[in-house]
Amino acid sequence: MSEVLVQSVMVALFVAFAILFMGRSGIRTKLRDYHDEIGAPRVAEMLDCDFCLSFWMCIAVVVVLWLFDIKVSPMLLFTVPPLVRIIL
Repeated sequence: MSEVLVQSVMVALFVAFAILFMGRSGIRTKLRDYHDEIGAPRVAEMLDCDFCLSFWMCIAVVVVLWLFDIKVSPMLLFTVPPLVRIIL
């Protein structure tokens, strides 16, 4: 199996778990309400959109992996958000 495919599936599963956890625990709602209060409606809208949130969380996960010197493909930024959207 291709290494990029395995990495895509693993990152997609992790990001989907994180989004579901944020939704169930109320963190996502609190973040959205906070950004509405401070006057950042675009960020609040992004927190409501699963596809947008999965894209930005994918970027965050890939950056953290790069910081820990784990070799991941930059193609993950394009393949993971649609996978996360399918999983959710």
